[in-house]
Amino acid sequence: MMTGLRDTAIEAIYAAANAPEAWPQALAAMAACFDAVGTVLLIRRPDSSAATIVSPGLELAAAEYEAGAWQLDFMVPRSIEISVTSDRACYTDQHLATATEIATHPFYTDFRARHGLGPFMGAFVSPKDDTPVIVTLQGRLGRGPFTEAELDSYFALTRHVERSLALSMRLLEAESTLEALGETLERLQCGIMLLDAARRPLFANTAMGAVIGRDLKLVDGRLVADGPWRDTFYATCKAATGEVVGEQALPSRAIMLADGNGGRVAVYVHPVPGPRLRPSDKIAIREVFLDARLLIMALQSGPNQFADPAILRDLLGLTLGEARVASRVAAGRTPRESARELGVSEETTRTVLKRVFAKVGVSRQSELAALIARIVPGSNS
Repeated sequence: MMTGLRDTAIEAIYAAANAPEAWPQALAAMAACFDAVGTVLLIRRPDSSAATIVSPGLELAAAEYEAGAWQLDFMVPRSIEISVTSDRACYTDQHLATATEIATHPFYTDFRARHGLGPFMGAFVSPKDDTPVIVTLQGRLGRGPFTEAELDSYFALTRHVERSLALSMRLLEAESTLEALGETLERLQCGIMLLDAARRPLFANTAMGAVIGRDLKLVDGRLVADGPWRDTFYATCKAATGEVVGEQALPSRAIMLADGNGGRVAVYVHPVPGPRLRPSDKIAIREVFLDARLLIMALQSGPNQFADPAILRDLLGLTLGEARVASRVAAGRTPRESARELGVSEETTRTVLKRVFAKVGVSRQSELAALIARIVPGSNS
């Protein structure tokens, strides 16, 4: 994957965070990195309904799929299973189907071939604790299987998608009743702070006030970090402002910091590529965004919520599938209840739970719940 195309895709992904209408173009930029037909974003809502966003050129295929071609897609249950059981961050159709199925099944020979679609890569991401998302890159008909190097590059891009979607979803929720951007940011339950390239605060909402004071402090007008994640925080800020480049220059993972009230909070650092503002947005907010280079988002689980699987994945070294099982079981769900919610068998859930126990060094559900409660305060454990 060429560096210029990758950097363009990352910029487009983060630009879509506060401009949801830009997601199709961001998905197209991802596809361009692999000379693919396009990319599909499938969002599973908490009520079990789904929303699909596709890059330009995939609209006809998406419409036909939703109109009935989905019935040919024999790989859906297999992808759900692999999302929980596999150690792989990404998968291809070769991981879901046999060579004979790919060569002879109508889903390939009829639907996919007719739309010029060949092999695909998929990845599951978790922008919110109750909203799993599948990001699928559709290769061109006639190309060979995706390589391990391409899978690694694709995985790096999908982690940026995860964090950009996390912010995008929260902005959309807040904008359901408010129009002005400044009021929207103030309404968010998560902490938001905008910084310039020197880490000088330009804007902070009220929720961010509870985060400042221990591991994040304001010293001489600049945001500084302390604690065991100090170096990681600074490295991530440098990557976001372009001081560090490379495939993994902007790690999209949680940085766990102590907040101002003695608790812990998951902090993410986003680049600010220049948001699209509406005429209704306040002039002050427009001026703030002109100089903004970093957006700090601080997330803490609220009462009666599952621990965010993305945070558990990052902090405990789990796969996303393992983290989804762990968050539910730690919250008091039985393996059978967890299996039903995740769409897999109870046997699969129990097998994955054993892997979780082995990885984090516990032997009982109560111990897992206590561990998660310590690292993600406020979760339903």
